[in-house]
Amino acid sequence: MASRMTKIEIAWTLAVVVLLTGIAVWSTFVLYNVDALPPANEYVTVFAAQWSWTFRYSNGTNVTPNYNAASNTESGGGLWVQPGSTVQLNITSLDVDHSLYIAALGVQMNAIPGRWNFVSFQIPANAVPGTEYLIQCTEFCGTGHGTMRAFVVVV
Repeated sequence: MASRMTKIEIAWTLAVVVLLTGIAVWSTFVLYNVDALPPANEYVTVFAAQWSWTFRYSNGTNVTPNYNAASNTESGGGLWVQPGSTVQLNITSLDVDHSLYIAALGVQMNAIPGRWNFVSFQIPANAVPGTEYLIQCTEFCGTGHGTMRAFVVVV
């Protein structure tokens, strides 16, 4: 009987070792790739400030949209993207903590003063020009927080 218990104990011990080894290998792979950004077609620098977003394109153009809450529209531009493109946002804040959130595209990244954060995302290839995706701040940043909005606009 003691011999049988020893075999079961060895089997359970080996099963645990194999399981933990598998988890360690998988976790190492995931952690190595979690911050890897895919190559982007467009790079946009985003500055968050109470209570607006400024988008700086790689050609040097700055756009600061003005959001109108009454009509849910903006003037002065937005984050312009091409269908099927991969966009990388380089995000920081000029004053307090903000959080850029594009729910329809599954994108969220914090904007923190003195720190740069990066996020890449894909615009659907079948997105029709004129399609708009709402950008909003999801980090309470003061009295104008509810109107800190803009749009990703497919061109």
